Amino acid sequence: MKALNDKKLDNPVWFSLSETHQNFAMDYDNIKFYPPDYCPFGGFEKGDAISKSIDNYAAMVDNFF
Repeated sequence: MKALNDKKLDNPVWFSLSETHQNFAMDYDNIKFYPPDYCPFGGFEKGDAISKSIDNYAAMVDNFF
């Protein structure tokens, strides 16, 4: 799934988790995270409702910004 109008370097985490690192992705449809024991990074597509997915992921980690 390609982010709307984004180039890969405009949204590198999203594209990494959608392509090269897709096997690592914790996929919440419009937002993707690396597993929290690997690294606390995630990416999302512009304009999508993501607050519920962020809440779900944040509950799994000690520190989340």
